Amino acid sequence: VVDDEFPLDWNGVDRVTGVIGISGKVSAHVIINFEKAVALWATTALTGGNPESIEEVVDAVGELTNIIAGQAKSNLSRLKLTLALPSVIVGRDHEIRFASSVKPSVVVFATEWGNFSIEVGIGDIAKQLPKKSAAAATA
Repeated sequence: VVDDEFPLDWNGVDRVTGVIGISGKVSAHVIINFEKAVALWATTALTGGNPESIEEVVDAVGELTNIIAGQAKSNLSRLKLTLALPSVIVGRDHEIRFASSVKPSVVVFATEWGNFSIEVGIGDIAKQLPKKSAAAATA
């Protein structure tokens, strides 16, 4: 049904993934993984029309990744975070992995078009945040 409504040449692509790095007092990555149908419908919702090229879908997924990471950044302003430019991976059965020391949090969303997930991996916060000085601890 999706291929009939969005007749784009996908060459076997089944998912589109946005990745963005975050740096500041902590470093992290946000990964948003869309099944193809969800990426298409999300693009339609964002742009107001059916995508005419895969590049439009890539741009929309990059923008959605930026919006979600930007919202997280604004909610964590005390960490003085900056966002990298988002990257978008288009492919079949691809997997994005975090460093072995990072234990990501994953939330999966089910929609009428399929699933998408948001993964957030934050480096070891205890090692990244500055330690309080003895003077600050006693103040």
